[in-house]
Amino acid sequence: MVFALSLALVLAAYAYRNVSGLLLALTLLFGGLAWRSAPLRTSLTVLASLFLALTVAESIAPFLYRKPAYPYKLLSPVDYWVVTDIGAIGSEGIHHFKLIAPGDRVIYDTDYTIGEDGFRVTPPAASTGDRINFFGDSFTFGEGLGDRETLPYYLAELTGRPVKNYGFQGYGVQQPLAILDSELDTSGAINFLLTIPWQAQRAACKVNYSAGSPKYEIAADGELVETGQCRMITGWGPLGKIIDRSKLYDLYLDTRSTEVTDADYDRYLAIIGEMARVSRERGQKFIVGFIRSDESLFKGTHFSNELLLERLRALADEVVDLTLAPRNEDVDRKYYIDEIDKHPSALANQERAKILKDVFERQSK
Repeated sequence: MVFALSLALVLAAYAYRNVSGLLLALTLLFGGLAWRSAPLRTSLTVLASLFLALTVAESIAPFLYRKPAYPYKLLSPVDYWVVTDIGAIGSEGIHHFKLIAPGDRVIYDTDYTIGEDGFRVTPPAASTGDRINFFGDSFTFGEGLGDRETLPYYLAELTGRPVKNYGFQGYGVQQPLAILDSELDTSGAINFLLTIPWQAQRAACKVNYSAGSPKYEIAADGELVETGQCRMITGWGPLGKIIDRSKLYDLYLDTRSTEVTDADYDRYLAIIGEMARVSRERGQKFIVGFIRSDESLFKGTHFSNELLLERLRALADEVVDLTLAPRNEDVDRKYYIDEIDKHPSALANQERAKILKDVFERQSK
């Protein structure tokens, strides 16, 4: 009876991918087997004790490592995120987001319209000519801003050209490359990537929200190859799927170093280089908009904002510095929606669109 019950619990816990439940069920299973089998009692008791210890560790893992608290409260729909082969995208519909600072100060209170392809809709305007595809993270997406306040929207207004916003929250440069390689419609005359050096950390899978996004490595022959998914165990079958859900595994990943290395910047540049190659192969121009990061990000590496700009210029048809100041540390407060959150304000998007208008007109000749 105990054996049958334990086995049923094991199967149920596996079906629901409940790691704590599975470990506890295995503890009961091996404990029951130890009680019934005298010859193997010692070995089975050791196994039961091991799984009991793992059960306890799995249960307390979330309390062992506390990340620095984010000072703001984000109210967002629970059904907003959808995980796909290219990483996270949105679910179709209009989604309401609200960010509240301590003292109930509202940072933003807005709606995001997501199309059937999982990406943000740019309201239509009278447009002619070939399309411009925008790639990037929440800066391109327009975090905290309305549909008519994003960088792609302002650029469409200024140029009269159709645009497509493929930016999304938490993206690095690996998702844009995956989008170009996917079945999504990326036709158009120009592919534009808005990038910030911290995206190298995301492309290296060193942040928890990179989980499930494509993972790229530079092979021994120098070629860029896709090797699986960030923060996911591949090649282990059902066991890998269980470990991916483990709080202990999350604890292990979150306590590893998140500092960006020279190798991470090399990967970041290689991914962008591949975007440039794919674009040219399709007869598209590839333009990079670069926003500088704080110099402290490069500590312990040989890289800097200037060196990245130099390397990017060797890859793209044109690279545009969109920092709106000589240094990121000097950017005017009016270009942020909030002093801590630091996503671009509508004004910042307007100013950057003005700069890009001339660039796109020049590259379209």
